[in-house]
Amino acid sequence: MNLKLEIEDTQYLQDGIKDSLGCVRSWHRGYFNDAFIGLYSDGEPNLMATSFAILGAECCGVLDQLSTNSKANLVDKIQKCQDKNSGFFKAFDIKRNELSSHSATYIRMQTTYFAIHALDSLSAKPCYPIPMRSELRNTDYLRGWIDSGDWSNPWLHSNNIMFALTFLQTDPAFLNDPHESDAAKAFDYILDYLDARQDPVSGLWQPDDEREDRNAVFAAYHFFPYYYFRNRTVQYVEQIIDTLLTMIQPDGFFGYGVGKSGACEDLDVIHSLILIASSSEHRKKEVESVLRKTLSSHFAIQSEDGGFPNYLKHKVPLKKIVRNPRLIKARIFPQRCWRYSGWKRLACPYGVSDTWGGWFRPLSIRLIADYLFPNTQLSQPGKYRQLPGLGWHFSSQTLAK
Repeated sequence: MNLKLEIEDTQYLQDGIKDSLGCVRSWHRGYFNDAFIGLYSDGEPNLMATSFAILGAECCGVLDQLSTNSKANLVDKIQKCQDKNSGFFKAFDIKRNELSSHSATYIRMQTTYFAIHALDSLSAKPCYPIPMRSELRNTDYLRGWIDSGDWSNPWLHSNNIMFALTFLQTDPAFLNDPHESDAAKAFDYILDYLDARQDPVSGLWQPDDEREDRNAVFAAYHFFPYYYFRNRTVQYVEQIIDTLLTMIQPDGFFGYGVGKSGACEDLDVIHSLILIASSSEHRKKEVESVLRKTLSSHFAIQSEDGGFPNYLKHKVPLKKIVRNPRLIKARIFPQRCWRYSGWKRLACPYGVSDTWGGWFRPLSIRLIADYLFPNTQLSQPGKYRQLPGLGWHFSSQTLAK
């Protein structure tokens, strides 16, 4: 790209960042309030979807515009969703026949993870302790728990490990002594375990039965923020960058095929690439090129209402229907739905603005803006997560070295 075209492209991207984030902020203001809301405009109000909305509003700089009373109302509603005995939060009662891909235990841990983060963004905490923390502080138990997870699918199991890391990091013992407490030692033990399991060829955590880079990439993002939060050295940086750069699809996204990528898969690659590349000059120009391409693609999928969809609404080509009659249903009933974590109660039509996309897609845009155009304030107002995990970034690092 010659200098003139590069300048024009930069101006286009910078203008697009301001316009896109401005529109999604308006969407958050119109959709978000102090009551529980659904995953999309017609969705059933629940804790999980509301947590996404809170974290998306924080990311976009809208959360602080809520009144003190509105924030207090949200805190009260979230805290009332916690079970006193188990310590877990719940969005709905869980019925096995409503789950298609994830276990009830996974859903409970996941809901609790997001509730902890949502409360933290509102300067609050859970009312009751999480008994699972005492098990996680025992490294013998911890080793068995991590080992017995489904390492044929690191993408799935990495979420469980991410939940555990956040449960430990928010343990009062860790907060009181982030270096020598049992919770802190267990936290570091998990990272030691991951170091030992990391594949030196791809730089990632591969399935235990075969190499599958895309699955491994989507798993790795659930680990990297904790490494950087803890000031740990990430191994195999150049190999990680090499693998991440192969993920880009022709449409500028990173999922399993053109038009099939979700906000989660895209953020997994984007944020991992930015975290790793921030400490390396390896293939720097290619990293920037990939980020520019996906940034432009993000602009193109923003909804007319200013929000973002998790998954795009894709059409089924007629020739595929002829070859596979089972796809006729998809053609006749185009308002097909995806399910968050495979849960029927968290179903959402493809292509509509939702609170998951309304957090992760502007988060991707903010991260790229701050990486490509530092010190421009293009991504402001807004902030990253203070607690390590999804949405955490360097500027919010709080742990002392």
